[in-house]
Order: sequence, then C-alpha cells, then structure tokens
Amino acid sequence: MDIVINPGSGFGTGEHLSTQAVLTMMSRIEMPQKVLDVGCGSGILSIAAVRLGASRVVACDIDPLAVSNAKENLKLNGVKGIYLILGTPSCIGERFPLVMANIDFFTLTTLREELARLTEDGGTLLLSGILREDEETVVQLYRQVGFTLKKAINIGDWSGLHLERSGIKGS
Repeated sequence: MDIVINPGSGFGTGEHLSTQAVLTMMSRIEMPQKVLDVGCGSGILSIAAVRLGASRVVACDIDPLAVSNAKENLKLNGVKGIYLILGTPSCIGERFPLVMANIDFFTLTTLREELARLTEDGGTLLLSGILREDEETVVQLYRQVGFTLKKAINIGDWSGLHLERSGIKGS
C-alpha cells in the first residue's frame, strides 16, 4: 500500500517503529467501516484505514499544525471519508468498532477511560507509542477499564498492542 506523506509538523511519516507497529496490526485485522484515529498527527493511520476498507474515519488531534498537515496529506492521497477534528477525544459522542492511538505512554495511560468509552463492546483498540519496558503496565491499566490483550507485537524497542473491549467495565 502506497501512502504519500508530507510530514510537516505532524508526527507519523511511517518510518517510526511505533507507526510501523500500528500499520502492521491494521493489516492483520478485518477493517471495519467506521474507525477512530486519536492523535492523528500527519493522518497516516487514517489514510491507511481508508485504503484497507474503512468508509468513515474520524481523526482528532489537539495540535492545529498536525490537523492542517493531515488535511494536506488527505489531499495528496486523494482519500475521502476522513473527518478531521481539532480537539480531544472527549468531544466525540459516538462509539467505534476500531479505535487507534499511536501516542506517548503518558497520554495513553491518561486517556484509557476515554478510549474505553469510545470503543464499542467487542471492539478493537490498537495502541502504540509504548516502549517495550512499559508494555505490561499499559496492558494492566487497560485491563482495569475492560480490555483484554489479544496480541502484542514488538518492533525494536517499541510495542504495539491489539486489545479487545469486553464491555464489562467503562460501558
């Protein structure tokens, strides 16, 4: 799959190992029609989701430069069906069968209840931006809000987590 990225100030050229981890996990699942990309950066994961079959992607980031850069990359790749939001995931009022977040450890741990709220029961959460040494901590924290680890992949010093929401907690 070819994706053209002008990295600008948005994180996510596809070269970072954490981005590669999410892209790898995405390629191994059946892509649902509706996807949420939290911390969309350059828009690379949103573009990949559309290329893999999603018809509607909501992508949010708190950095206005990242959202502007993502808009440019959507145009470069000629993709439709991606809706960019400048803001936190708290402004999103619907749930998704697939939620992706390739951001830092602190933000991932802080947003765990919010990401649980946004993930449908039985839905998939793909996380990356996690150093291998922090993987077990993240898994335990997400278990507390109703997620089960389906698979972890390691690329270099980075971990990607494929979690499933059981719906027991955080409904």
